[in-house]
Amino acid sequence: MADWVALIGERRAGRDEVLERLLAALRAQGVDLGGCVQPSLKAKGEVVGYDLVDLASGRTLPLARPSFEPQLCGYAFEQGSFAWMRAELAQRRPALTILPCAKLEGSGEGHWDALQDALQRPDGLLLLAMRPHSVGRIALRLPDPVDSLEVPCTPEEEAEFTQRLQEHLRNSVSRG
Repeated sequence: MADWVALIGERRAGRDEVLERLLAALRAQGVDLGGCVQPSLKAKGEVVGYDLVDLASGRTLPLARPSFEPQLCGYAFEQGSFAWMRAELAQRRPALTILPCAKLEGSGEGHWDALQDALQRPDGLLLLAMRPHSVGRIALRLPDPVDSLEVPCTPEEEAEFTQRLQEHLRNSVSRG
């Protein structure tokens, strides 16, 4: 079974920026990355939805848009985008899979199936990016994480987490 790590931080606490720096450092070392980020779409300074951006190809798919019949938090979600990401990950099997997790995943929807698939692999590492209020709903349904970083953090803590993540990746390759 693959291991997982958590990157935890409140909205606007710097979690996405830490993730961007972490991904840049790992790409520079040639780590095969998969999964996605989910940037917000803004109009006149207001969030008007979210997209799914594939980390391997850069392909962007619509993910969540405001709806009069929302599924969660005023948004309707594009189930096809979740299914596409799951299929991409199953086909590619990257060394490091990054998945954002929130309320949908906490209720077994969204990226939950892709997350479960990634954990069933004998190799690889899964990084789950989430806000603190989602940790209980998600982490209690999974094996214990091998590591975590809570944001905000110091540059030293971020650098140490990056080094530990690289070690976890080396260990996951030797297991596979």
